[in-house]
Amino acid sequence: MVFTEYMKVKNNLIVDTKYGKRRVINLVAKNGEEGAVWATDLDSLTHIKLNQTVEVIRGAKGSLSILEREQPRNIGGQGLKPVNEVLNNIPQSNGNGRTSTQQVANSAVDDYLDNDLGLPELLTDRQKQDLKKLTEERAKLLVFCIEVMKKEMDAKGFEFYENSVRSLGVSLFIQITRYLP
Repeated sequence: MVFTEYMKVKNNLIVDTKYGKRRVINLVAKNGEEGAVWATDLDSLTHIKLNQTVEVIRGAKGSLSILEREQPRNIGGQGLKPVNEVLNNIPQSNGNGRTSTQQVANSAVDDYLDNDLGLPELLTDRQKQDLKKLTEERAKLLVFCIEVMKKEMDAKGFEFYENSVRSLGVSLFIQITRYLP
């Protein structure tokens, strides 16, 4: 099981190492323990600012990695509320049977889930059709890549297994799709 913890950013620096320039973010935990996160390149983690609190994952050997999650969308300018705040603001039943506390709680949770988590909207029929067409075209391209790989290997006299041709065709497909819109 992976646990995360929160640490405060002490600095975000570019330093010279024997391997060239590298970005390092020094962190400090609430208990005073310090650690560092080394970025994969100079352009990553540039948005991390001084004194910002970040969520980190501690690896098995003690190495730290900053956990970056996509922030939920802010709906209606209200922002997100913690679940316990939503549930604590539920009105109590007045005892006359009109609205039970359970019904009010269910309604509050449903409202919370419907409005505040920033979940994607459902696709329109037009978007579904476009997605279907795109999927079909990409599937045809994948089959074409596999067939081309098989024909080329056969034409050059290579002996091959079906699985290896399929893997090579998928690799070709991945390379080609990088350049497609």
